[in-house]
Amino acid sequence: MLYWIMCLAIMVSAWCLLGLFPARFPSRALCLAALAGLLILVPYTPLLPGSEAASPNSPAEKVDLSGELLTLDGGKVSLADNKGKVLFLNFWATWCGPCRAEMPSMAELYGLLKEEGLSMVAVTEEPRELVVRYLKQHPYPFPVMIDPNGVLTRRLRIIALPTTFVLDKDRRVIYSHMGPAEWDTPSVVDLFREALGE
Repeated sequence: MLYWIMCLAIMVSAWCLLGLFPARFPSRALCLAALAGLLILVPYTPLLPGSEAASPNSPAEKVDLSGELLTLDGGKVSLADNKGKVLFLNFWATWCGPCRAEMPSMAELYGLLKEEGLSMVAVTEEPRELVVRYLKQHPYPFPVMIDPNGVLTRRLRIIALPTTFVLDKDRRVIYSHMGPAEWDTPSVVDLFREALGE
């Protein structure tokens, strides 16, 4: 509902603004119709259950992690087989500056907590050869996997990079974050330790 109210507000604002420039925009209705069409095409992605805005009293649904991912050496794996207590699932790309900026703090977090049960996987849709070439210059201690058909990206409705999900041992979302973050600050590490202890 909120999405459609926002769409309506954008359309009304556009109508008013286009009315200020009649010479440049002779067909205000045509421009508005084009804008409405674009807004309808933009997928509305509600907050995933278990994200910051979800009620702590409502149980989150299990995330479906089935589907084949490629390892960097060409093997096939499924995240459904991951047995860590907590799974840090990050979607990124080599061309994404904010993704690259947060990777060192992810590596630090992984180094601190992997022995306590933290699993970490970074997933990209890029060609394996490109990712391997990038990681030769920027190695990370956690697994990087390829989602060649974008199955997980579509299923989890990823609309921006980086996007991170933190899943509990039952693979329910306990936290989701869009955009880069400093994952190795003491307060964040404490939150992960709390999740690992549950």
